[in-house]
Amino acid sequence: MKVKRKTAWYKRMFSVLAVLVLTINICCTQASAILEPGYVSIDTAIGELRSAMASREADFTLYVISQKNLLEDGAVTKLIFYPAIRGDTPGEYASSGDYLKKVWNGHSHRITFVGTNMWQIDFIDMKYRTTAEQEEIFAQELDRVLESLDLEGKSDYLKCRKIYEYICTSVAYDDESYAAHREGDSTTHNLSYTAYPALIEGKAVCSGYAHLFYAMCHSVGIPVRIVSGTAQGKNGWESHAWNIVKLGDKWYQLDCTWDSGDKPSDWKYFLKGTKTFQKHKLAEEFLVDDFALEYPLSVTSYNPAMEYIKRLAHLRAGLFCCL
Repeated sequence: MKVKRKTAWYKRMFSVLAVLVLTINICCTQASAILEPGYVSIDTAIGELRSAMASREADFTLYVISQKNLLEDGAVTKLIFYPAIRGDTPGEYASSGDYLKKVWNGHSHRITFVGTNMWQIDFIDMKYRTTAEQEEIFAQELDRVLESLDLEGKSDYLKCRKIYEYICTSVAYDDESYAAHREGDSTTHNLSYTAYPALIEGKAVCSGYAHLFYAMCHSVGIPVRIVSGTAQGKNGWESHAWNIVKLGDKWYQLDCTWDSGDKPSDWKYFLKGTKTFQKHKLAEEFLVDDFALEYPLSVTSYNPAMEYIKRLAHLRAGLFCCL
């Protein structure tokens, strides 16, 4: 009888201990999950960096898995930072690479080797030309303006044209900021390089024009990029920024800064091809083969009449098939 009771007692104790051990393991696992950061691939880290910048975070950390040595000179900049601030990224314009490139204004970062293929990257004192509050004001006004342009159901060409016309008639060139820039002052008028003053205050330098056009086209689904290079103005060849947009299967160049103040019949820089876009030279980064393959620039200017004929032919073909 004593042996049975003793055996039963051991069984109860074993069950209690098993439950206790299981509970401890679960708690330790949960605590470990809380304490240990999640390490991600470089591609995912690029997305996390964009999100942090879109939220205007000044200090943040990325935990990255990479077989490449991120302690090598320029590795983080080349593999993560530059890709994050370049390109027309799907999603909101505010977290897209080309948009972020114009609002970013400097940072530093520190790299720590954590273990095999694991890296901690601390971004420190990220600086921006616009604040989160300004971006909120900008977003609300952007929605209002786009709604007022009545773009719903319009072709990409008509959307592009109406956006271009709005900017050309609503934004004036910021001569004061331009003069400061020529004198070497690149900080006092930092805001003028962004879309914010172009939309809210009605003035900007070329970068601000291109930034606003980018945000507006991106918001209505038109493939768009900001490009840069040099342009020959009254003071000779100087650094300049403009845009390219995709209509059909080709990309066309346009410069709302240089058409600013002109009525549509006088536009000289709207949807031009490489042979007709005068006094502009793209920077080397936009002339490499990879860029040319992804963004094939049209040699000739866009012809809306030809596009109309194509659409009409497609419509007729569709009706014929239904007969």
